[in-house]
Amino acid sequence: MHIEKGAVMGLRGLAEGIIVQSLEDLWNDQEREEAVEFFKGDGFSICAEIAGMSLYEQVRLFNLVSSVLCSMEKVRGTGGSGSKKEKVLSC
Repeated sequence: MHIEKGAVMGLRGLAEGIIVQSLEDLWNDQEREEAVEFFKGDGFSICAEIAGMSLYEQVRLFNLVSSVLCSMEKVRGTGGSGSKKEKVLSC
């Protein structure tokens, strides 16, 4: 199967855009839960692979997301006692 270079670059750009949008959605109360599910599920690893991210880069970004969410929990005062919906990644 032959895939044109332009199509591959288009898919790569789309995957990068999905990752960036999910990062931005972490700061949006209405979108946060879906963004967290993206990072926790297969969506992130699939998009990261298409975007050409190495495993090291994927782990670093995932750890960054986890740190951001833990910081948000602390700022909101939910700490370790947040609801299941709020506490999405262990801090």
